[in-house]
Amino acid sequence: MRTIKKLMSLAFLGYHFNAHIITRIFRRKRNGLKAFLQFYQRDQIRPLPREWGQKLPSFSACTQCRVCDTYCAKYAENPHGMAPSFLVGCLSRSLTDFDLFAGVPNCGDCTTCEKHCPQSVPISEVMRFMKDMKQQTTD
Repeated sequence: MRTIKKLMSLAFLGYHFNAHIITRIFRRKRNGLKAFLQFYQRDQIRPLPREWGQKLPSFSACTQCRVCDTYCAKYAENPHGMAPSFLVGCLSRSLTDFDLFAGVPNCGDCTTCEKHCPQSVPISEVMRFMKDMKQQTTD
């Protein structure tokens, strides 16, 4: 009985493996990136440049401790504006869902917040990334 089950299992796997190989040979190749971009064009989702894709993991190291907020001179001038911790924290969500880019020009690029970050999050690069994304969506 066991050998019959093993043989049936092997026959089943062999059949589906061969079917997979045959369909791969005869399947038409489609331009996946072009189809993806057309599908998400209305949502303004665009592919990231390779350089930003490699830096994104370092952006997500933020633990929302808000130490950077206490050292940000621009945020001290206007506490109702967007804090650096808020902008960095929103990168974990869909950028197209937020109207964050209005707060990006408030950054003075002094990197004081970045120097005091206990997680060493490159906050100035996050701001540059958001400015680049703003340019892409307005172009």
